[in-house]
Amino acid sequence: ITLLSLGVQSALTPLIYTHHRALQTPAAIARIFRFYVAGTIIVSLGLGLFARELLAFLTTPAYAGGAVVVPLLAPALCLSGMYIFAPGPAIAKRTGLIAGINLGGAALNTALNLLLIPAVGILGAAAATLVSSAAVFSANMMVSQRLYPVPHDWRALGLVVAAAAALVAAGWWLVPVGLVGLAVKGAFMVLGAALCVAAGLIERVEVAQVLEVVYLRLRRIRNPAG
Repeated sequence: ITLLSLGVQSALTPLIYTHHRALQTPAAIARIFRFYVAGTIIVSLGLGLFARELLAFLTTPAYAGGAVVVPLLAPALCLSGMYIFAPGPAIAKRTGLIAGINLGGAALNTALNLLLIPAVGILGAAAATLVSSAAVFSANMMVSQRLYPVPHDWRALGLVVAAAAALVAAGWWLVPVGLVGLAVKGAFMVLGAALCVAAGLIERVEVAQVLEVVYLRLRRIRNPAG
């Protein structure tokens, strides 16, 4: 998730601060945001659904209990890197707003940790991280949209996020452990990707373009002389 966030930030930052006055820049930001959300949904689905299997394969049994927090921490980390898609305060040089939002998020995270950890332990810490990350992202985006509007399709984004959360919950509570469970979770991953396309986060023409590029690259590898 960190590598994904760094890659997007490195690509997007020059676009925003060099070309923010261009008429096409808000639409370009919205398009990249769609791709980013789709990518983070698929990554979070994979980590959340296969957390137990991944920890069993990569670590010792002592770490098995940590699997329960992965479905909460994966989207939390994704949200924490989404501030780049809320460039309004930075473009308007409203650094006080940025500081206030971050301080508010830190205070919320601290309060939720104090409240939830005694009640539910490690799950409380993970939930506090997710809620505070979501709150900071929401505040950043609300302020940014007033200062530098970007045409996001919040309805489609919200529907896919809700569907992905339902798939992760179903994978944890309804799908049995074992080969059948792995197959069902794999189907959930495919369904999540299909929902991203159906909701327009990734348009069909964009999928076709990516597949065409992959096909041409593979063809060149197999036949360098051609």
